[in-house]
Amino acid sequence: RAEQQRQKKADEAGILSQFGNALGSGYDNTKRHVNNATWMMTGNNTDSVADQIYKGHLEQQKAQHKRTSGQRRLDAAIDAVGDGEGFLDTLSRGWNAVKVAAQEPRATFLGSAESAASMLPTVAGALGGAVTGAGVGAGVGAVAGGAGALPGAGVGAIWGSRVGMAAGTTATEAGAELEYMVFESLKKENKSVTKANIQTLLNDPKFRAEAQKQGTTKGLTLAMVDQLTMGAAGRVLSAPAKQAEKKAIKEIVKDTGVDEKAARSLLASPAGRKALEKASPGTLKKAAAATGAFAVELMGEPAGEAISQAAARGEVDWSDVTGELIYGAGQSVAGTAAAGAYNAANTARTRLSSNDAGQTDNQSDTTPAEAAPEA
Repeated sequence: RAEQQRQKKADEAGILSQFGNALGSGYDNTKRHVNNATWMMTGNNTDSVADQIYKGHLEQQKAQHKRTSGQRRLDAAIDAVGDGEGFLDTLSRGWNAVKVAAQEPRATFLGSAESAASMLPTVAGALGGAVTGAGVGAGVGAVAGGAGALPGAGVGAIWGSRVGMAAGTTATEAGAELEYMVFESLKKENKSVTKANIQTLLNDPKFRAEAQKQGTTKGLTLAMVDQLTMGAAGRVLSAPAKQAEKKAIKEIVKDTGVDEKAARSLLASPAGRKALEKASPGTLKKAAAATGAFAVELMGEPAGEAISQAAARGEVDWSDVTGELIYGAGQSVAGTAAAGAYNAANTARTRLSSNDAGQTDNQSDTTPAEAAPEA
């Protein structure tokens, strides 16, 4: 009777309350995972880390009482994928989980919200890396003189952001893998989940060394797959703009008679912007490209999970992979947006560099008599 009352209360809760719970749970998990990763590298504050892992376990158990009937149904469908016997049975169970996700849109949305919170360290790393990289790139570029500082800052920001993003992903995944290893070890040893048992594991140098290796392998592998996926999504997303740029260059060549290299350097000029505007792809093409890029990112979520688990553990939990596929929408939106931002930054940097190179060429073509002031 009490369980029915709790379930009824969870089902009748407002969507905003459920959304807040999902985000809060995702944020708490992510924060704990980052702290775990710090411990893996330093070995400091073992007692505090053990306490946080234990409390996190208790909080997750309590959170089960707040899950709706739809969430429980979807949880069961995803968990069932891991019990599949053979390829076809696993595939059938995975397809069933996808169908249940479509039938339970609220549960899918809440799971996506909780999963999206794990992007926070990645986003923070990207922003921090961009700022640092821009400063370094500007300094290096300034050595070349002229407008070199601006393109240098652009290159530095792009690569700094990518490195920071990879570092954030690696830390989050490594910390999560530590908890996976803790609970799996206790399960194999038939020990209950207590703070004392967790601390005993963390104090074992052999366990910590294994956790460092396995966690880092999983984190770095997933970060690499994320970068590759984002690059592929970026190419899909930028395809219409690149086609428009080619049309604009041809238009400039036709109108001015200059070669393609010179025409490219004119893209940042008023005439170039006008040509680009004229060649701009329609809304339908942009929407199709954005949808394609999102699909690439969405497929990258389960692919990254499967590849990173295989690399770190030597086996794959297909329940986790299915969960990434179903709940990966929030992260995929962020990944698609990041791909678009990188495209825009790259385009601006390239046009700035081309324009500066064009101006330099024009100046070098000027004869001394033409450059000299009138007497």
